[in-house]
Amino acid sequence: MGWWLAFWGLLAVGFLAKGPIAWVPIGMTGWTAARMERGKRPGALEWALGVVVMLAVAGVWGIPAMMQTHGEFAVVGLGKHVVLRSVSPLEGHGAKTWQSYLMTFPLYGVTIWPSFFPWSLWLPAAALELWRRRKQWRLEETYLVTGIVLVFGIFTLSRTKLPHYTLPAFPYLALLLAAWWGKDRERAFQWAAGGMAALGLVLPLVIFPLASPYFVSQRLYEEAAPWLTPGMELGTIGYHEPSLVWLFRKKIDGFETSMNWKLADEWMREPGPKVCVMPVDQLPRVFRTLDPGWRVVTARGLKVANARRAELAAVIKGAAD
Repeated sequence: MGWWLAFWGLLAVGFLAKGPIAWVPIGMTGWTAARMERGKRPGALEWALGVVVMLAVAGVWGIPAMMQTHGEFAVVGLGKHVVLRSVSPLEGHGAKTWQSYLMTFPLYGVTIWPSFFPWSLWLPAAALELWRRRKQWRLEETYLVTGIVLVFGIFTLSRTKLPHYTLPAFPYLALLLAAWWGKDRERAFQWAAGGMAALGLVLPLVIFPLASPYFVSQRLYEEAAPWLTPGMELGTIGYHEPSLVWLFRKKIDGFETSMNWKLADEWMREPGPKVCVMPVDQLPRVFRTLDPGWRVVTARGLKVANARRAELAAVIKGAAD
């Protein structure tokens, strides 16, 4: 009973944290159960009650969130970031035509090499050994392989693609690889694990601080920082990057409002201090006339997500305006 409650309850928590992809274990357990002896399979009533428990736990937080945001929790969290990402390339991450979309199918077969490095070096040998004895898989191997296939399959079919989308499958890959590893490869594991641990410390403590001055969000924040105030609202047009929000929230309390360029001028002229960020080439279209009291700062640099060059402008309206 305890494991049953933990399974369905954690699926609810996972859904609230990361959306429907957290429900992949339902497919994993379902396919694994289908391969079990009939007398050992979970009953239909257990599954139905589990789904009810899962939805009830998710509703404890999800329903108040829906009410508090007037439905935006579903519109943005599910409509935009789940449905829209699945059927169209969002924020330029994906193929625009059906021909180029079909060409992206092998993408995650390529990105797994750097993203799962160095363990990806041993994946071909482990996969080959697993394939050779595919008719003698243990139930736990069936469970893990099903999860890997589901995650990679779902995101391969999705129109929006980013290398980190397949991360939910990495624990399953790691468990399969660990079962294959064996004592004879223990020294190789120690060296690889030690190297990755060192790299994990060097990246955030050395590399990222050295690279941050080259990123456009960091440069724009440094230019705008002297005029940012705690009560200021942040608006963005045609540019959305988490690093921008994290940086600006060092000085301001308001969250980001992503908007259409047609609404920006009216939003900016509403009472209260505001800062509106956009690509520099959008500035003349967004604001045909700038209030003399507003400040405009610009910055050039690289985007964190794709290392492409960008030039941004921040229009700042102070508390007294």
